[in-house]
Amino acid sequence: MENKYFINLNNLEEEIFSNKYYFLIDQNNGIKTLDKKCEKEEFDKIKNEYLKGQTKNYSSLDLVNNVFFNVGNKRKKLIIIDIEDERILTLLEDVLEDIEYIVFNNKMFVYYEEELDIELKRIYEAVSFDFGIKFRMFVCDIISIKDSVILYYLWDDYFKNKINDIYLINDLILEINKRNYKLIKQLKKVLLDKILIDQQLISLIKSMIENDLNISKSASELFMHRNTVNYKIEYIRKNTGFNIQKFKDALSLYILLDL
Repeated sequence: MENKYFINLNNLEEEIFSNKYYFLIDQNNGIKTLDKKCEKEEFDKIKNEYLKGQTKNYSSLDLVNNVFFNVGNKRKKLIIIDIEDERILTLLEDVLEDIEYIVFNNKMFVYYEEELDIELKRIYEAVSFDFGIKFRMFVCDIISIKDSVILYYLWDDYFKNKINDIYLINDLILEINKRNYKLIKQLKKVLLDKILIDQQLISLIKSMIENDLNISKSASELFMHRNTVNYKIEYIRKNTGFNIQKFKDALSLYILLDL
């Protein structure tokens, strides 16, 4: 899949958030960078070759276009699994009513929207025990599908030497904050989306953290009814996956917003 439109970036970590490129995952699970200025005929050729060569199985072509070629801006919950095993996919299909997925290079990207009745940690442990397999799983509650490769790259890069386990977006935020704080500024745009342009919501997050996650104190400080605060907290959770009433989520928001 060599082509003059593929770019070798000296520092991929600094460019991974750029809108100038498509980021594709190659057969060695590395990142190939494709210039978006690629002519349409060449682009279509590259895309067709990629679909045939890299993606073994997927629920829809629209999903593949969303993930790798930035078509659309749909937001969903994401699970990345670093092995290819149909039994895991079948189990997730049993637990979740409507999932979408891409299988490639011994990796699985799984997308869903509904709330789970069972914690993914328990699913991970059940799969590990019942099937006797070892693998790593990464979970992000809400992400724009087109940003999936960004999160995959960061997770794989920062956790490649970690043990087999389930890792949450909070774990990734903490790890990046320790090792390369400059990336947080870019990451928050991906994770917080339209929350960033709502100053009232940011003020609420700040107030909750300063008041030890106490809703009544924050409501009083912001001159809001308690029910209004609860509504806004739920709005933040549904749009970002972060529940500020949970310590780890509150800490992640604190880091992302540089409060």
